[in-house]
Amino acid sequence: MKLKNLVFFQLILWTLFHTELTAQTLQIICEEPLLEYNDHVGNEWGFGIESNKVVHTFDDTILLPFAGKSKIRFFVQEIDTYTEEVSQWLEIDPSILEYGKTYTKRLEFVVRENMGRYAGNTAKWVLQFRYQKINGRA
Repeated sequence: MKLKNLVFFQLILWTLFHTELTAQTLQIICEEPLLEYNDHVGNEWGFGIESNKVVHTFDDTILLPFAGKSKIRFFVQEIDTYTEEVSQWLEIDPSILEYGKTYTKRLEFVVRENMGRYAGNTAKWVLQFRYQKINGRA
């Protein structure tokens, strides 16, 4: 019984002092997607963020846990029978971000219609967002 208590106590101490256990959290605050132009590409659109194989809608506020440098995929979809999708990857290393400092990023996406009489026409969207490290260790 005493050995179990000693092992449990060692496990608690290791958990408290092991620096790699605390993940960093990146807060992404999404702004309203801005349509710069649409030359007959479509009327139904989807916007999203993918990180660690988890997809989030591009809306209000998203919290992403990080254990280190990670890539985030931002995408715009024109939703119809044959969906068009354009994406961009952004690599963020939370260890170089200042705690609580807000950073701003603007990504531009040109979506090209791939089928029908408007094939080749384009639409341009801008996704702008703010992000900051809100907790964790560098």
